[in-house]
Parts: sequence; structure tokens; C-alpha cells
Amino acid sequence: MEEKSNAFLERAPLGRLMASYSVPCIISLLVAALYNIVDQIFIANASYLGSYGNAANTVVFPLTVVALAVAVLIGDGCCAFVSISLGANEPENAHRSIGRAVRSVCRWPAAKFLTAMPSRGNGMMQKPPPCAMPSDRHAPPYTPAGTPSACRSMS
Repeated sequence: MEEKSNAFLERAPLGRLMASYSVPCIISLLVAALYNIVDQIFIANASYLGSYGNAANTVVFPLTVVALAVAVLIGDGCCAFVSISLGANEPENAHRSIGRAVRSVCRWPAAKFLTAMPSRGNGMMQKPPPCAMPSDRHAPPYTPAGTPSACRSMS
């Protein structure tokens, strides 16, 4: 069986290598963005979702991009270290780095989830402040000054 050689990586011009390896990455990012645009179109046409569906998608998409960035950061860093370790004939370091990368990928979402959980009223899932909504359902929702009626006593 013929073995493939990676010697062209040493001889090829850097610009050509960068173009040949970066274009697939750029295309994948464009496909992901196009996927989001198509989602927005379908959600906008769903009568039962309305603007809430688009708002939810608009909030979540950047979070998925951040999660993808962290995954690529850990994955590419691990791949580079594994390549260096295998090139230096140190397979135990390569195996150790793969284990660390897997643990990092598992720990990061768990840590973010646990820090977002409410604890004693401090966290992302708090009740709205008392002046966010009127205290009386039958009272006019806003005063002439434009502040919610529940905030009149607070100002």
C-alpha cells in the first residue's frame, strides 16, 4: 500500500496553503450563518411563534457561536499538541492531552450551567423588579410621566 507524504506542506508557498486550508473553514461558517437566516425565515412565517420565535433565535445564535468557538479552541489546541507530541515520539503526552481536552469539553458547559443557576436570588433567573409591572391589574399601566404605576412609590 502506498503511503501518502506530507512533504508538500514543507515546499508549497504559505499563501497557497493558507488559502487551501482556510477556504473550507470560511465556507462552513457561511453555511452556519445561512442556516440561521433560513431558520429566521421559517420562524417568521410560523403564525404561532411571531416575533418571540425570532427573538429567541436571535438570542441563542450568538451563544451557539461562542460554544462553537470554545469547542474549536479546545479541539485545535489539542490537535496541535498531539501532532507535536507524536512528532517528538512522545505518545503518552498525546494521550494525556486528549484526555484533558475531553475533560475540558465536559467541564466547561457544566460550569457555565451551574453558574447560571439561581442561588439565593442571585443569578440569571431572578424575579423582575417590583416596578417592572403594575401592582394592580385594573390600574392604568403607566403614569403620565411614563413610569410604571408600581414605581410611583419608589421614585
